[in-house]
Amino acid sequence: MASILVVDDEESIRKMLMRLLTSEGHTVHLASDGNEALQLYRAHHPDIVLTDIVMPDKEGIEMIHDLMGEFSDVKVIAMSGGGKYTSSESNLNLAKELGAMRVVQKPIDSQVLFGLIDELMSSSS
Repeated sequence: MASILVVDDEESIRKMLMRLLTSEGHTVHLASDGNEALQLYRAHHPDIVLTDIVMPDKEGIEMIHDLMGEFSDVKVIAMSGGGKYTSSESNLNLAKELGAMRVVQKPIDSQVLFGLIDELMSSSS
């Protein structure tokens, strides 16, 4: 199973994803913004980062950029439901350009998410 860092500013989404992922046997670390996520990634070096794009403080795009600059092997799944001024599609396209290996729109289908995690984990074995 994977060690996954979940980054989302909405506590209810973090908790839902934690329950979902731990029920499948994954280890989960939670961060509420990009700054906290960078600290947790440095401390735990999880297998996968599952991050929202639109967040206060350090957004997902900036966090992905910083992670990719510091850790070339980071595996990122970016998720977005859109923002006040941008669509989820444009957010996710930018995340892919910066190095996110997979993207998914919110609301997330659990089977799609599990498939993405399995793909990323099998690509590292």
